[in-house]
Amino acid sequence: MKQKFLWLWGFILISCSETTIQGFDSQSWKSDRMGCRGLRMQLLSHFQAHKEKFLNLSEKQLLDILGKPDKIELAQRNQRFFYYFVEKGSQCDSSFSRPGRHVVIRINSIEIVNEINIPPL
Repeated sequence: MKQKFLWLWGFILISCSETTIQGFDSQSWKSDRMGCRGLRMQLLSHFQAHKEKFLNLSEKQLLDILGKPDKIELAQRNQRFFYYFVEKGSQCDSSFSRPGRHVVIRINSIEIVNEINIPPL
């Protein structure tokens, strides 16, 4: 019984811990809502270099690292596309007539990251 309790406790600790990508400044990314401050653009090369580490993360893990997306698009079969603006554009003044470049992340129906499109630098 004691062993089962320890396993359960360990599982809870692991599942509740915040996900990180080593060397990625998650706080700067999250603080640059809509990409208007230019911080995300500075992090884009690191994001590109570690793109594979973001694939197959759960939606919750992705949100822990990148924060709430700037835009969410619902697609067929319960898929979602998360948009994170990385460059200042018209989204900064709420007109969206010429929005800046953005990263698009596809979340599949089982809430796993399965595609990431990053604009060229």
